Amino acid sequence: MMRKNRGLYRSVYSDENLTEAWYQVRTRGTETSGADGITLTQFQRYLFRELRVLQRELAKGQYKPLPIKITTLKKTDGSYRPIGILAVRDRVAQRAVLNVIEPVFEAEFEPTSFGFRPGRSREMAMDYVAMLVNRGLTWTVHFDIERCFESIDLNRLRKAVAAKIRDKALRRILEAWLSPTAIYSSRRKSPFQTVPVEGLVQGSPLSPLLANVYLDQFDKSCRRKAIQIVRFADDVLLLAHTQREAKEHFAIALKILRRLKLRVNSSKTRFAHVEEGLEFLGGTLVFDEETGTWMSHFPEKEEAVESTETPVGRVRELVFSAEEFEGSNDGDVVRG
Repeated sequence: MMRKNRGLYRSVYSDENLTEAWYQVRTRGTETSGADGITLTQFQRYLFRELRVLQRELAKGQYKPLPIKITTLKKTDGSYRPIGILAVRDRVAQRAVLNVIEPVFEAEFEPTSFGFRPGRSREMAMDYVAMLVNRGLTWTVHFDIERCFESIDLNRLRKAVAAKIRDKALRRILEAWLSPTAIYSSRRKSPFQTVPVEGLVQGSPLSPLLANVYLDQFDKSCRRKAIQIVRFADDVLLLAHTQREAKEHFAIALKILRRLKLRVNSSKTRFAHVEEGLEFLGGTLVFDEETGTWMSHFPEKEEAVESTETPVGRVRELVFSAEEFEGSNDGDVVRG
């Protein structure tokens, strides 16, 4: 695997991949501009020229990402989540890189993670939960990782990326996107004040994959310690045969997360037996009297409402919010 991906970078700037990356950005994007003020429509107006310039910079190793404009999205609990808005050219570049490196990491990810992964869904995650419950793992611990993206240790993430991506050009461009430096601009503060920023930028095309790369270390550690989990992004369900086992395994899981410099949101952690009711990813488990088994169930589409405070809502928000939200009550942040 390592030897085979040494030449991956050439695939990033191929005509086919850059064109596909543009259409992926265009399909998912809105008119929101990044730090350069160029909207999708403006970029498309000179599409051939813009892609050729980007291709030339990537091919010659001259590509440098523009600063990332950061805005804030107000959550229902009153707090704010920082959201990154990339320049259109950088969205295309990140999507092009994502298309190339995602299969490399997908081949190594644990089968117990379902969020931000192609061909996987919340329905599949709940079906997996139902299978485990039917095997006798009826005690559960439902928890989420607090401020997951912001808490990711970038140095450790760089090492995890380098372990799988041997192509130096690819690693160099990924490093440019993992810069922790930020420029803050606000009416209440002097403009262009440099401030430290931790973790991954939410809203960029690559961040969901990179978050999974980091959290895969947690998944693998749990597997090695025979701890059964089902993870969807930062939302985790731990399953065990007994209440005691659930508590013991949860304590071990907390230690693993601490080593990764991650914390659990204790106010949202719930221990329960499946018969007390299990809600996960917007779905539930119901007992089928005819078959004598537990089955996953989701509300009908017309009844289902995706809140950004649910795991499923957060997935959509993290992937698309950079292109759907702009402006901030507190001023903009620009990351360089």
